[in-house]
Amino acid sequence: LYAGTTCGGANVNRHFLGLSIGSGLEGADAVCVRATGLGLDLKPHVAPAGRVAFPPAVRDLFRAAPEAAPPEFVRAFADTLVYAARQALSKAALSPRDAFALGLLEPARPASRLPVPWPEVAQRVAEALLPARLEIGED
Repeated sequence: LYAGTTCGGANVNRHFLGLSIGSGLEGADAVCVRATGLGLDLKPHVAPAGRVAFPPAVRDLFRAAPEAAPPEFVRAFADTLVYAARQALSKAALSPRDAFALGLLEPARPASRLPVPWPEVAQRVAEALLPARLEIGED
């Protein structure tokens, strides 16, 4: 069994953490979903979601749109996602260890031309939230 999974007969609970960045690049959204049951009996329960605005330094870089993202940008960007995730976990009365899976949705058409290194951001978020169970996949 994985962390965040409990068995009681046929009943299984899993906790998923979702992160997303809107196309306006104004902040990070985070939500926890508890999925109970199996197969056709699977029922999602969504905890209150939240949004964390990016710090001014990150927003300024989005507006300036330099050729490459400096390391401090990537760190501040990932830290904002981690903070949003921890807020969502707290609202759901969970810890990062309770998360069965973590997903990050990047914007389809970002409002800025700044090239965000998404794999590096995802790596930093995963290392901060799930250090013992790190496995990152890309589609």
